[in-house]
Amino acid sequence: MKKKSHSFPPTSDWRVARIGEYLGIGTEPQNLRYIFGALINAGVKLRTGMSYREGLECTDTTFNGVRVRVYEPASAGQSSGKVPGLVFIHGGGWVMLSVDAFDELTAHVSKELGTVVVSVEYRLAPEHVFPAAFDDSIAATKFFLRNAEKYNVDPARISISGDSAGGNLAAAVTLALAKEKGLPKLKTQALLYPALQAIDFHTPSYLDHGHLNTLTKDLMVAYWIWYLNNDQSFGEAFKANNHTSDQLKKSQYAGYVDHKMVRPNLRPKVVKPVNKENIEFPEIPNIVTILDPHFAPLS
Repeated sequence: MKKKSHSFPPTSDWRVARIGEYLGIGTEPQNLRYIFGALINAGVKLRTGMSYREGLECTDTTFNGVRVRVYEPASAGQSSGKVPGLVFIHGGGWVMLSVDAFDELTAHVSKELGTVVVSVEYRLAPEHVFPAAFDDSIAATKFFLRNAEKYNVDPARISISGDSAGGNLAAAVTLALAKEKGLPKLKTQALLYPALQAIDFHTPSYLDHGHLNTLTKDLMVAYWIWYLNNDQSFGEAFKANNHTSDQLKKSQYAGYVDHKMVRPNLRPKVVKPVNKENIEFPEIPNIVTILDPHFAPLS
């Protein structure tokens, strides 16, 4: 979760975005998008052309009304047999970045693997809270599975991948499609430092590394809330793990974090199986959603 990645802004950028909101210059997530967008555009201008796209046909289109970018290597069109496919869902805390930010990466993957890549441009929070990003991701994936042959893709060899928030969405889509009938099954799931649970913000990852410049605990909590309900007034409750209840902390859900990675004193003392419908929560809008596997796949 704390690996260095361009998916997350350094703390300094986040503070600038927050100061901008205090001064009445956009909202914090809008400012984050602007800052990171400017940095990415500057990087693009420093490149000499777009040579990394050579040997690819790149098309911006829509799948089930969802904007996507399709990367087709020349080898795919020339192949006598069908080629594999990949759905890629980008990261950015459900709040920022785009297929453009990952254009070089997805192009590289398409060429190196000889696979047709579909990069999904899902709607961003907080303007579009959950389940908008999930709905877009699964809609685009279903379309690709149903129309794979149009791209000379073997529908039985389509995989899904994503980083960070994109890893969250890829996992959620995989879980949802596992129950779908009449569709080809996804071949492989490749998750890159995915955000998978919003129950416990006191895991060793947060306690030991939540102060690091790359991705702070404060920022991670902010991302989850922007995606959940866009009410940052509950930020302190989430950081203190007061967004759940003693009942939930002693339930089977508390054991979903891998105990091999948890300090012994953090392990739940008592595990009592409980139905989601019977769990009590604090008065936080949409808080029960943290147990929805389409929102947090470990739930």
